[in-house]
Amino acid sequence: MTLPIELVGAWRRSGLLLDGVRVVDYCDVIWLQTPEWFADIRLLIDPTADLPTDGVPEFCYQEFAFAGVTTWEPPTITWSHLMDTSLEPAVDSNPVVWADGVVLENGFAPVGDRMVPFTEEWLRMTGDDVVWHAEPGEKRTRIEVGRFAVEIDDERPEGGFRAVRYHLSDGEWLEFGSVTA
Repeated sequence: MTLPIELVGAWRRSGLLLDGVRVVDYCDVIWLQTPEWFADIRLLIDPTADLPTDGVPEFCYQEFAFAGVTTWEPPTITWSHLMDTSLEPAVDSNPVVWADGVVLENGFAPVGDRMVPFTEEWLRMTGDDVVWHAEPGEKRTRIEVGRFAVEIDDERPEGGFRAVRYHLSDGEWLEFGSVTA
C-alpha cells in the first residue's frame, strides 16, 4: 500500500519510553522519509560523555545509520534496510499511530536478556508539501527531505562505511555529523 503523505517528511525522535517509563535519549535521531525511500541517522548528542548503558538498549546510546525501502500495511510501517552500519541489514517493522501531531512507533527492544516494549515519539519537522529527492544506489545512497539530507557510502568489505547528515543553509549543504564503520 502507498505510504500516506502524512509520513513523508523529515522527523526527529523527540521522546523515548521503555517499558512505559520515559528514558534519557543520548542520540539526536533524524529519520528522512520519501514515498518509497528512507534514511535514518543517529548521532550522539555529546560524544565525550560517559554514558550509562546498563539496562538501556543500544539504540539509545550508539551511533549508527541505515537506509532503504519503506512499505506500509496500516497500521504497520516496515523499513527494509538495504544499507546499514551493521553488516547484517535488518527489517524494522512496527505499528505507528498519530497522537496530538506526534507519530508514536511501538515495538520491542532487547534490554539485557529480555525484550521490553518501547515507544519512540517522532516529531515532524516538515509540512505535507515538503520537497524531497532520493538517489538510491548499491554502494551510495542520498536522501534529501526539506532542509535535511543523509548520504551513505558503503564500500565494505573492501573499504569502509560512512553516513553523513547534512543541513541546508543559505543554499549550501553543510555537514552536521557523521557515522563510520
